[in-house]
Amino acid sequence: MPKEPKALSGKYELVKLVKDNGIAWLYLDRPKKKNAMNPAMHREIKAALEEVEKDESSRVLIITGTGDSFCSGLDVIESFVDTYDDPRRFYEALLDVSSVDGWNMKLRYFPKPTIACVNGYCFAGGFNILSACDLAFASDEAKFGLSEINFGHIPAGATTWSVSEFILPKNAMDLILTGRVIDAREAERMGLINKAVPKSKLRDETIALAEVLKSKHPVALRTAKRNYLLSRRLGSDLFSAITSELSMLHENTYFTQAEWIKVALEKFKSKEFKPGLETFKRTEKKARRNPKE
Repeated sequence: MPKEPKALSGKYELVKLVKDNGIAWLYLDRPKKKNAMNPAMHREIKAALEEVEKDESSRVLIITGTGDSFCSGLDVIESFVDTYDDPRRFYEALLDVSSVDGWNMKLRYFPKPTIACVNGYCFAGGFNILSACDLAFASDEAKFGLSEINFGHIPAGATTWSVSEFILPKNAMDLILTGRVIDAREAERMGLINKAVPKSKLRDETIALAEVLKSKHPVALRTAKRNYLLSRRLGSDLFSAITSELSMLHENTYFTQAEWIKVALEKFKSKEFKPGLETFKRTEKKARRNPKE
């Protein structure tokens, strides 16, 4: 992957935030530690997510790492060994990632599309970032693994959820119980990532995906994400799923000012575009502000 651009904001020390043409890049930036997350990084990730959420010019968020790693998980020495004899510090070391107010929950329910760009090693708690993102591309040289079992521990802090939510039970148990390392092709087969691509093309392919997402209506993207996440929680409850989806339909219609009906479907009616093959060309305008957008 080409050398990362310089961050536009100097207020972060352990992450870099770069905004470029409607795409926000969040780099985990502890390359000497394989981008292992410590308490200070947890706080900076959350602050960067809040910054991107409020920035109207940032339409898509991509998360990646500097150096040869995406994220090697938690900094186990700083988070566990150095804090073990101090219960308060031990608790605080985990609070930013494990609490309902931490970055993990914020990333999972982020209102804008998110892409994990896995440029290298992705281990343990790094799966939390991978799984909380909507989509994921990985370098064909990337390696993945849940190594906790190798030192008598268990994947925790949403790490077990990260595999059990997205891959088949036997595959999840394989990773959890053996601690073995898999490559990007196997991660793709398991469903941990969308696609494994040559390392030299990872950045370009990720940007191409982000450009596709940028072409969609931002309100529709947000509503579609929420609708999907809620549908998964409802499971087999079809009645509640239909009711929820109808409410989302009305919400989307209101916050788009019925653009999908008044503009897109009118263009479809007049044969100006084919919704199965293309995205209709929008005219950007300032609508009534949705405070959560």
